[in-house]
Order: sequence, then structure tokens, then C-alpha cells
Amino acid sequence: MLDPHGSMAGSVASATLPPGARFRCFLKSARDLTSLLALLHKDKAKRRNIRCEVRPQGLKFSSQSSAKDVMVVAWLRTSTPITFIGSTEEEFSLPLDPLFQCLQIFSERASILMTYPSGDSNCLHLLMEEDGARTECTVQTVHSEEASSDFSAIGLGLEEPKSQLLPDPASWRRALAEFHERKLDGATLQMTLKAPPPTAPPPSSGFANPSAVVFESTMLSNQVQVELPFRAFKEGFKLAAPVVDVGQVSHSYYLTSVLDSCMKAAKEATAVRIHVDPVGRMSCEFVLKSRANESQLFFQAAICPMAAMQEDQLRVPATLDDVL
Repeated sequence: MLDPHGSMAGSVASATLPPGARFRCFLKSARDLTSLLALLHKDKAKRRNIRCEVRPQGLKFSSQSSAKDVMVVAWLRTSTPITFIGSTEEEFSLPLDPLFQCLQIFSERASILMTYPSGDSNCLHLLMEEDGARTECTVQTVHSEEASSDFSAIGLGLEEPKSQLLPDPASWRRALAEFHERKLDGATLQMTLKAPPPTAPPPSSGFANPSAVVFESTMLSNQVQVELPFRAFKEGFKLAAPVVDVGQVSHSYYLTSVLDSCMKAAKEATAVRIHVDPVGRMSCEFVLKSRANESQLFFQAAICPMAAMQEDQLRVPATLDDVL
């Protein structure tokens, strides 16, 4: 409901809490929250629930793909600690699409106060204000015990040894973009990790920039191959010992799973870190730009390879540091 007679911006931060509210989270701008949820929001997933974990340091959102081969996790670490009343943390699930629509009522400049629950209902309450106009929204939530089964198919963990790649964000983004036009159901993406040569070849040899990572996708008679040289990994390129011993290793993924979970985040990333375990379970981790300059934003896509899915090994790596 829109209240055109609401007080000026700033009053939202000191607004009276709904009866029974157990936490309050105030953001001067909805920019960072909106941009973070946009990474989870896809047309095919409008009816999907996301899980929300609230801690004093910020908010954590997670969602699993319908094929159960991808889990994405987004962190918003707030500059102002979240205030709890009678508790120290909260967990619940809620439908992503209604929440995203609420945030579209005003522009991203709107200030926002989130509280939970709202009165006797298990609803997330949002009070937003921009240019003197205020609106309130409530989104029905599902308690975490009821929602936990949504994520039961994937257990998070990481086997050792693992390979760690620290690519230049722009290079990683351009490599993925080469396959965007080929994002068809059933298309696969093969990623090959190659061990560095024992000694660097001289520039005159024509092999001054050997490939470190090779992406390849074949659909019908068309084939696309993208190679990333070692110079694209200036921050770090460390392969697990078994990979170094054999020289290279390849893993295959559904192309849509990789692009849908990583492409948007790659466009916003200021830093990228990739982990791959021996089975091929891949963790793509991104540090994102803060549009409002009041939060720290992190995003992770944990992707299961096709081989592990066929062998019913639906565990994907979760290696991003626990920022909340």
C-alpha cells in the first residue's frame, strides 16, 4: 500500500517495528539488495523459493536449480549491523519473484527497512521510502524446517586435493560470453585444465602463451573453442598434484547450468576465484561491485559435472569463506 503522505526519507530507519518482530535490517539504498537478488532471478524460476539466513553481519540467500546440479549463494554484508530482538539469527524461505517485484515499486534509490515476522503472520515486512512517498509490502515466508527439504539433494563439501584458479575477471567474462549464443538445452561445455610447461618457451617459438584452460562446446556440427592462456591467471593458477602428474584433466557440464549461474555475476565481478575438485565439482566465487557503497557483496555458484550427476554424486563444492 502506498502512503503519499509519508514523512521524508530517513524516518524509515526509525519506524516503529511490527509487533513480534525479531530483527530489523535498514539499508539506505535498495541498490545492492536488488542487484544481488537479480543474480538469483530467472524467468524459468519465478515460482522458486530462496532460502534466507539473517545474521548480525548481513543477509545470505541461496537457491538450487530445478535439475539439482547447481546451487547459488549470495551474500550481502551490511555496513550497519542488523539488530535482533530476542534472538541472534533467523532462517526462512520465501518466493523470490514477489520479493523482487516489491523492490521494483520504487527505484533503487529507495531506502528500505526489513523486519520479520510481521505481527502474527510469518511474513517478511518491507517498508520503503523515496522522495517522501512510502510503501509497505509483506512477503509470505516458509519456516526453515519446512524448506530444508528443497536442498536435501545437495550436500556441501569439497574433496582434496583441489585446483585453484584466480583468473582476470574480464578474461573469464569474455570466455563465457563466447558461448552465450549456443545456450541450448542439452548443449555441453567441456573445461580442460592444463598443467604449465616445465619451462617457459621463448617468444620466438610461437608458444609464448600456452593455454591454461580450454573451453569447448559442440552442438550438432558446430564447435566453439576458447582458450585462456596462463597470463589470464596472473593472480594465481594452482592445479592439484594428480592433474600436474597427468598433464591435464577435462570435465563436462551442462552449458546452460554454467552460463545461467555465472554470466551475470561475471559481468559485475571485481575478483574471481575458481575451485575444482577431482570429480569436477566446481565452485565459482565472485566479489561484486557495490552500487550503493554501503555493503560488501559476494556470490558463489557451485556446479556439479555431468559425470557426477550420472553417478548420483550430487555434492558440489562450497569453498567461499564464511563471510557471515
